[in-house]
Amino acid sequence: MVRKRITEEDLLAFQEESQRLSQEVEVKYDAMDRVAKEREQAPGIRELGFVLLHDSAADEGQLRPFAGRAKAADCAVELVKVNGYRPRDRFDRTPQWQRRLEQAQAGYLSVSERAGRVVVVGAGESCPTALILAEQYPVDALVLVGGGPRTRPFADRNLSRLCSIARANLFSVVCPVLSLVPEDCGRLSPAAAADYQRYTRSSRVVHHPLAGKKDTDVWTEMENELTNRIFAFLRGEDM
Repeated sequence: MVRKRITEEDLLAFQEESQRLSQEVEVKYDAMDRVAKEREQAPGIRELGFVLLHDSAADEGQLRPFAGRAKAADCAVELVKVNGYRPRDRFDRTPQWQRRLEQAQAGYLSVSERAGRVVVVGAGESCPTALILAEQYPVDALVLVGGGPRTRPFADRNLSRLCSIARANLFSVVCPVLSLVPEDCGRLSPAAAADYQRYTRSSRVVHHPLAGKKDTDVWTEMENELTNRIFAFLRGEDM
């Protein structure tokens, strides 16, 4: 087979075409940046937004008081009902772990359209789901209340699957992480909090152990304290 030799004219034309395409890409990125800045300044766009994922063993009422305080602080809020998935049709056999994740993803997309910065809050068994959101999307801060997904066997296959995904992709988390860990984390692991520092690429990871508390009642018994710690963390303070 005879290969065609590249002439200087062909090489010059190729270089010119490459430069043209590169300039087009730069123009497109500049346009995207302008649109993003205009969006942040648009009326109705909040400075801060929260995606709230209640414990899958509880209901959305668990985080409703915090949602009210966040709204009072002029934040956009999406209180995701993680057990509220509706089958698309009678043939829908979507596994429960994927349903929870899809609901959380929809909540993130909703808040990202209404706020310049997005904070994801996971409670209890929704901590792995919150981690996956931070691995998949541009999240400005991540708050985990109730342990984490250190690899270990779970009777609940859905929780086990979410934990495995979150644990395998911790390196993708680059945002600040606040981990509030009750002494009794139920089926999650309190020791997993150390993994956030070890395996994420976040430059700011803050842990607060909550002695003598259970993951099932930490919000009801420490609502004010948790709220104050979360907002202090977002202000750059460590209580």
